[in-house]
Amino acid sequence: MVTDTIRSMTTYPDTETGMKQLSRSQVLEPVMMTAKGADVNASNMIGLIHNILISTFNPRILNGLVVEATDPTSNSITISAGHGAVGVSIYRLSKSQTVKIPFDANTHIFYVNLYSDGAKVERTTSPNQLTLAKIIVPKPGTSTVVKDDESEDFEWDAYIINLKEVKLYGNNKGKLEENSLQFLKNNIGDILADNLIGNIRLSEDLKITNSAGSLELNSNSMKLKDASDNVVAKFNREGTFFYDTDGIELAKFSVDGAKVGNITVTKNSIESGNFASGALGSGFQIQDNGDGKFNNIFARGKISSTVFEYDTVSGVGGNLLVTHDADKLNQDMTASSTALITDGDVTFASGDILWLKDGTNSEYMTIGTVTSATTYVVTRASGGSAVAWTKGTGIINLGQSGDGGIFLTASETNGPYMSVFTQDGSPWSGLTTKLRVGNLNGFLGYSSDKYGIAIGESTKYLKYDSTNGLRIAGHTLLGSLGISTGGYISSGQTAYNTGTGFWLEYNTGTPRFSIGNASGNQLTWNGTTLTTTGVINATSGNFSGSITVGIAGKVYIDGANEVIKIYDASDNLMVELGKL
Repeated sequence: MVTDTIRSMTTYPDTETGMKQLSRSQVLEPVMMTAKGADVNASNMIGLIHNILISTFNPRILNGLVVEATDPTSNSITISAGHGAVGVSIYRLSKSQTVKIPFDANTHIFYVNLYSDGAKVERTTSPNQLTLAKIIVPKPGTSTVVKDDESEDFEWDAYIINLKEVKLYGNNKGKLEENSLQFLKNNIGDILADNLIGNIRLSEDLKITNSAGSLELNSNSMKLKDASDNVVAKFNREGTFFYDTDGIELAKFSVDGAKVGNITVTKNSIESGNFASGALGSGFQIQDNGDGKFNNIFARGKISSTVFEYDTVSGVGGNLLVTHDADKLNQDMTASSTALITDGDVTFASGDILWLKDGTNSEYMTIGTVTSATTYVVTRASGGSAVAWTKGTGIINLGQSGDGGIFLTASETNGPYMSVFTQDGSPWSGLTTKLRVGNLNGFLGYSSDKYGIAIGESTKYLKYDSTNGLRIAGHTLLGSLGISTGGYISSGQTAYNTGTGFWLEYNTGTPRFSIGNASGNQLTWNGTTLTTTGVINATSGNFSGSITVGIAGKVYIDGANEVIKIYDASDNLMVELGKL
């Protein structure tokens, strides 16, 4: 090549061959001949020869110069110390160097190039530099980390391909020797095939892709890609995985469970990806044994429970209403529709008044016709305005006139309290409270906060509060206490005229009472006769009217006429004293 270069620069006459000319002791003889370009510049000659050597001997790594990812991985790489050749020049890196990769939104490949004065990361290569490695960027704009090898678990991480020359050896029959053959088997590239018939046995690193580039198959997995070469699905022995265009996992179905978005399905539960157990935990979990853990629960329909856990604290915000029964809509209902479709958990009756309410709307309806256990014809807007109701809305049945319920509140005016109420057929106009427990303000004459219990009406009631004590107004019938043959009020005495104290009882419609000591001084009424036993000590006052005192006979005292008369047993007047 050097000889050819010299010939190209000097043209001799055709009278002698080039070889004879070169055998002369003097190459140029200006006196004997005329030559083209005989003025040869030495520096140009050296430069041309240098370029020939560069094109003849490819740049190559002689020792070291290995490009590796940092530990921990980052957006930088490290280059170990070493040296290499570019043509006849030796480039050296005396100590290891760390270089940052300038990731951007467009570059798919970066080159690590070694110059005489150090290493650089660039987007191109040239003959007068030694290229040490390539940095492959799967998704520019998303890839931010460099790793040593391509990773299936992290699709968009950049990875390093070192470019140290590898030599293969073979025999004179065109076959590779064993080590070279094994090297090819371990490093063979992609196989493109439009049609394949028969069986394929893949080595561990062999990959098969279709010509459209939408399918990639190797011994570890099968990948599906979109038109922009983004992996959108992957299948392997661990399961099936789906990704968005940024490589973020959208869903998976694996041997250990499944995941869709932030919802995870394990072998025995369904839970959110951020689930943490405990009172201060997060997310939710539903286990296969029926247990569940949640934060807030909003139920459009019914909540049923057989047991509420003992010795725990539960909170119910707002109001709690217990009525005749309840169900929920099983079909949307327009504002003009008169057909009401329920789940059928309970059966309403003709004339029942229903109440539907959400955070904005409230409407009362009256059932006219019962078509089936789930289908009814109703009168709309018995109270409130007719609105469109959606499937799942709760239906409160207030029953018919005279029916009632229990209302529990801690948020209404004058709360907290519990009240028992009835409705008179127009519950939208108001309910009649029969009993209140808690804050009595606003009920049965209370105008300030007083806590206790109040039952009854304005003139017939039983009220108790800590300020006024117990107050009873109206007729009290002992027989109404619930045990008609044994209703009583007592203190001390254990039965009628038994013991010391008093006893007042219903006595099956013939009331009687006893006061005092059953074995001493006493006053009794047996339903017919009032009897006094013992001494009557009158220290003041007087008797009015007439008094008759008698055992065998009788003494008649007439206070009005100021006369005392004594009769014998036959009622014969024996003595008469007084104003005669």
